[in-house]
Amino acid sequence: MDNEEVSFALASASDGFFEWARLARAYIKDDRYVTLGAHERFQVVIAPNKYDRIPLLDSMYKLTLEKIFPNDTQTRSMPRTETRLHSINLNRFRSVMAQIIATAEPLPLASLSSMRLYFADKDLRKIDIKNIVKWLGALLSGTTDFTGPTGPPATIRPLHASFPDFLLDESRSGEFYIDLSHIQLAFASLGIMKDGLRFNICELT
Repeated sequence: MDNEEVSFALASASDGFFEWARLARAYIKDDRYVTLGAHERFQVVIAPNKYDRIPLLDSMYKLTLEKIFPNDTQTRSMPRTETRLHSINLNRFRSVMAQIIATAEPLPLASLSSMRLYFADKDLRKIDIKNIVKWLGALLSGTTDFTGPTGPPATIRPLHASFPDFLLDESRSGEFYIDLSHIQLAFASLGIMKDGLRFNICELT
């Protein structure tokens, strides 16, 4: 198939959802994962959905995340060490995404990393946020240029409002579900204020 035929097939399969078409295109073009060729990835995307109750966007979110975090069903002979690594990677993803989603305003990488240093859980403090978000460019903005082009640093935020909705609904996101009740932002925010706030913080005369 040529580019025009591929574009037409994706447009037809998207059912009018631009975000679905964008994610599908990103999935097909990404050759970092060599187990499937570009044509095979295209066939996966346009294959008829066997579960009519699953929204198109949900299926693309799952497909994108499963590509980044392949699970046991996709690698049936996965050794125990790799199974453990999969669990660790998923937990780190959930923690970082919970922090990004739960902040009232989108924050740049430096601010997210500084806040994480004040998390009560020592293991969560050690998570390298940059190492997680750099793989999520199809789902988040601000994951490649952390310094900003000319002004302030780029903030990290979901590219589409439906992505947080997907992650916060366990019936839709499955193993990628994020439970915000365990987020430690309040504790971290208080720690930052305790260490950073002082009288005449701007040193005005």
